This record gives sequence, C-alpha cells and structure tokens, in this order.
Amino acid sequence: MPVIAGIYGQKEPRYVGCVLYTYEHNMAWDSYWYAVCWDREKKETVEVEYDTTAAAGGGTAIVDATEEVLREMYHTFRNEGRRYFDTVLNEKWAKDFEVGDTVVVIRGRKIPQGTVGVVFWKGKTRNQWNHQEEMRCGIEYDGHRVFLPAEYCERQNWEAHLLHGKARKQAIQNFAYNSIPVDHRHHFPHQYYRNHLRPEYYQAASVRQ
Repeated sequence: MPVIAGIYGQKEPRYVGCVLYTYEHNMAWDSYWYAVCWDREKKETVEVEYDTTAAAGGGTAIVDATEEVLREMYHTFRNEGRRYFDTVLNEKWAKDFEVGDTVVVIRGRKIPQGTVGVVFWKGKTRNQWNHQEEMRCGIEYDGHRVFLPAEYCERQNWEAHLLHGKARKQAIQNFAYNSIPVDHRHHFPHQYYRNHLRPEYYQAASVRQ
C-alpha cells in the first residue's frame, strides 16, 4: 500500500513503490503523520502529510520502496555527489588545515596577505563582537605568534592535496550511500561505503532522516 492522503480527500494511492519511510510529528495539541517518498519525475525526495488528529482524515502509508527505485535514488545522489565534490568539497578539504600545517594568509588587515606561517593552535572561540562561535587559529611566522579567523588562511600548496582516482570515487559513493535512508542501505553492497573520509561528507542534506 502506498500513500493515501486522507486529510485532503484523496482516495487514490500515490507514490506506488516509492515510500521510503514514515514518521510522526507530535505538537502540543495534535499529531501529524508524514511519508517520505521518492518522486521519480522530480528525482528528489518529497514529504506527504497523510493524516493528522487536527482534522478528519484516515489516510494511510506503508513503506513499499522497490529495489528499482532505490537504485534510481542511488544513481541520482551519486551524480549530485559528483557535482558537489568536484565543484565545492574537494577544494574545501584541500585548503583546510590542522595544527602543524604550513598556511598562507589570504584575507584580513592585521597580517599582510601572502604571509606564510605554521599553525600551532586551532579551535572554536566566541567572537567578542557578535557573540557567535567561530573557528580561529594561531600561526607563527618570523618569530611572531598571532591569532586570526581560520577562514583567513589556507593550506600552502593546497592543490597537491586534492583527491583524485579511487579516493575521489569513494567520497562520491559515500555521499550517495549515506543519502539513502538508513533502513534501506542493506540493499547495497558493503563496498559502496568506507568510513575513512571526513565525517562532514557523510551527512547528506538530500534526505531527511
């Protein structure tokens, strides 16, 4: 049984073979039920509210996603991951740095741009002006130690740290695998996923989990 959104007077089933999971959202006075489905035309996930205690409805939804739909999702997310990795993330990772790395100052007025230093500290602190947490770093150059926002620096010769070949392919596969709802990941071979890259890339915003 796919989704029947009874609260809208709909009696015909929708998203046949495409229901990924369901969840309930409880408010102070009423509860709402949603089905997360794969829209094969839009090539994206959609939420369908199929019942609520706030109105007469009687809608139903049962998880019925087929393997064909899951494979379609995977390939869609893999293409999305490839674009994101190649245009944004690969360069971001390559420019990122840790304690002990040599960096170049690329922004700000406190230290001349182009200054090269070694990172001796990196962490989060609260900005005294906007009271928001921000990532800062401490670098040492020419016998001086200074602190500045981490975004003002990038790793020296970062181009040499770009991922290529198998590492790039694995990062893209990780994105696709982790975009699939948890309950359906067992349909895919284990080689689709290797937990050895940076954890921020494991989280895919495409699917609400």
